[in-house]
Amino acid sequence: MNFKDLVSTLAREAGVSGGGSISTVDAAAGETARLVGWVRQAHVDIQRLWLDWKFLWQDFGLVTEAGKADYAAPLEWHWWDRDKAAIEGRSLRGSLVEYELWDGQTDDEPGTPGRVVIMPDGGLKLLPTPDGVYHLSLPFYRKPQVLTRDNDIPILPEAFHDAIWMRALLKYAFYESAPEVLQRVQAEYTDLIEALESHQLPNRHRYQLAQDADPIVVVPE
Repeated sequence: MNFKDLVSTLAREAGVSGGGSISTVDAAAGETARLVGWVRQAHVDIQRLWLDWKFLWQDFGLVTEAGKADYAAPLEWHWWDRDKAAIEGRSLRGSLVEYELWDGQTDDEPGTPGRVVIMPDGGLKLLPTPDGVYHLSLPFYRKPQVLTRDNDIPILPEAFHDAIWMRALLKYAFYESAPEVLQRVQAEYTDLIEALESHQLPNRHRYQLAQDADPIVVVPE
């Protein structure tokens, strides 16, 4: 569903006057504006439940320049996938450090970067300063998507788009003091979010929530 479809579904499920016939989310006013706002915020709320949703994962790499140690984070960056850091195919796992934990020491001579400091703004400082061209691979999880236009498609997998209008309907129910609506949607929304977590979180979360009858066998490396 796109943004307009979600707002229309919310209107229909909430039983508002003229529900299901939202023509556009642009320049909405009155009750329609509230519906638009609730859907927009509900989508952001769901994305914020976890930093490491699979649907927020983004591949990323950069090419270093000789003599340049500092590189800006991508505009959509929210959280680096530290375990996947590598330079020229060599893992940097364990070699990434937050700025707050960095001792401030740098290498005197340029060379092949072997450490990465994550700066407060998400930028990267490579140590030692690169002495040439290197390929750094460091995926990240993107910041929450914000729906703005009628045809904007939520980043959530399509099978779970209903969770957006359901969460928005919970906001409507609290606003309108409608306990019957709250009771009707709350359990269904919770089940759908648990299914989304099972499908879209890394294994350490998904295995916890999986309902498969088959046991999970862990094979040590």
